[in-house]
Amino acid sequence: MGPPLTAKKSVEKNVEKEPFIVTVTNNNKDLSKVPVKTFDNDQQLQRTTSSTQLQTMSLFIGIFLMVLGLACFAASSYLETIFDNLVQSHTALSTGGPMFTAWFTPPIVPLLKVYVYNITNGPQVLEGADPITEELGPYVYSATHIRSLVQDEPSSTDSLSFRSRTNYQFMPELSVGPESDTLTVLNMVMVTGFNKARSYMGMVKSGVVLPLLTTLGRAEPVLTVTVGGFLFGYEDELACITEFSPIQQETVKEDETDQEDDDTDQEDDDWINDDWDDDEWDDEADEMLRFKRDIPSYRDPSGKCLWGILRDLNNTEHETIRIQTGTSDFRQKGSILSIDGEESFGAWEPSSSCDRLKGSIEPSTLPAGLGSTFNLLVPVMCRNIDMVSQENLTISGIDVTRYIADPHSLAQDSCYCPDPQTPCLPSGYLNLEPCYPEISPPMAVSFPHGLHSQPNQMLTHQPSPNTTAHHMYMDINTKLGVPLAVQVSFQLSAVLRPDPYFPILNRLNSTRLVPLFWASEGFDQPTSWMVGNTKLALALPSAAALGLAGVLLVLGVCSVLGSLCSRKRRSRTEV
Repeated sequence: MGPPLTAKKSVEKNVEKEPFIVTVTNNNKDLSKVPVKTFDNDQQLQRTTSSTQLQTMSLFIGIFLMVLGLACFAASSYLETIFDNLVQSHTALSTGGPMFTAWFTPPIVPLLKVYVYNITNGPQVLEGADPITEELGPYVYSATHIRSLVQDEPSSTDSLSFRSRTNYQFMPELSVGPESDTLTVLNMVMVTGFNKARSYMGMVKSGVVLPLLTTLGRAEPVLTVTVGGFLFGYEDELACITEFSPIQQETVKEDETDQEDDDTDQEDDDWINDDWDDDEWDDEADEMLRFKRDIPSYRDPSGKCLWGILRDLNNTEHETIRIQTGTSDFRQKGSILSIDGEESFGAWEPSSSCDRLKGSIEPSTLPAGLGSTFNLLVPVMCRNIDMVSQENLTISGIDVTRYIADPHSLAQDSCYCPDPQTPCLPSGYLNLEPCYPEISPPMAVSFPHGLHSQPNQMLTHQPSPNTTAHHMYMDINTKLGVPLAVQVSFQLSAVLRPDPYFPILNRLNSTRLVPLFWASEGFDQPTSWMVGNTKLALALPSAAALGLAGVLLVLGVCSVLGSLCSRKRRSRTEV
């Protein structure tokens, strides 16, 4: 019949075979099979797969970075150009920026070197002889430039307005002698008075102007003064008389009360026009301010009237200059927009290129990326000068381009002779009278010793031009627009025209040019601060380009090596 139902056939239970069934021993040491699921093999497989993927990705990224790094090395010159443009964009005059700080507070103090012409035959000059001159100098002065900002209306980051003044201090240790050295020169205050009255009638010249000029000031047409006095001030009351027309002379003879009444009547006449409006008055007020700046005040705080040929340049603020900052385009930095709101000198032929101010470069701040030529404002010459590249040099390990004044800059040009009654001076000499119509200075500006000009019959002396000592140059790193050496040289000469009513002039048969002094302002070596910061700025583009390529290459190599090392360790573990 079969085995009894109660009999045990085995202590093991038969269960369906499954992939996750393992043998388990109970406390009775009976073995039984129970289903227990484990994921160890799957997790290990997933970890292996993930590790392999990461290693592969690391290998590919490393190879990509290495290729990119090598490509950057190959294209480093192109990258350097990109970084160059980035550095140049930071040369703008942005408030608080490095270039603005260096411009507003210059890191170097230029030197003004003055050479004066001493007349050695004063008595003979009074008799009609040409002055014989000897050159004395240099007399050296430090020239500290101080700038102040003027609020623009409306304000803009693309432009700024400023005024500038220069404080000159004598430096005896660099000079050939003290400022107290004596000097015989023409009485330029008197000669200016003669020139201002040139168009008056003869009887007015002899009966009114000449007595006034010889009684109010120093009566001698040739003076002996000190060097310091001639340059920055000696006492002469005539210099503080700004007008001596025939009407003015009649007023001088009257008492001060009558003069004030006459002035008041004139002012009342001016106010008769009922069409005056506020805008017209504002424009007129601006013109008056410019007019008063054109006529220097030689009266010092003590009440003395001190005249010096450079006195108006010493510690005196002049015009308000508005320039582009270069924020939008660094190549436009320093480009003049206006001076006292005007876009032209207003001195030379109207609407001509000679008279144009706008677009020339203000000399205190030069743009990066200069080309082979640029147009520079030279205030002392009352005109723009074309600067042309001459040669490439190295200063303190920095590449610079030397720009010199175009030798033809002062060539005779009719647009610089707006007055048909006053003929042009010979090439190389520019008459300054149109530039200062309220003063009418009988003076001409030129390069020292008539450099770049042909000898002419007007000269009373034999010039000895020297290209090295007398030319105007600027050594500029063109990438940044940083000048590392500058020399701005000029000469002032007196223009004596025949006039039968005034002493000295009544002995002349033709116009004469008498040298007064020549000077150069600038510096021939940069400071260590200028050299260090310029080298740093120049090194940044190349360092950034090569550094970027190097970093990419190193990262790529590290990524590839890391991937290979990881594979090798995994292989060892599996074994």
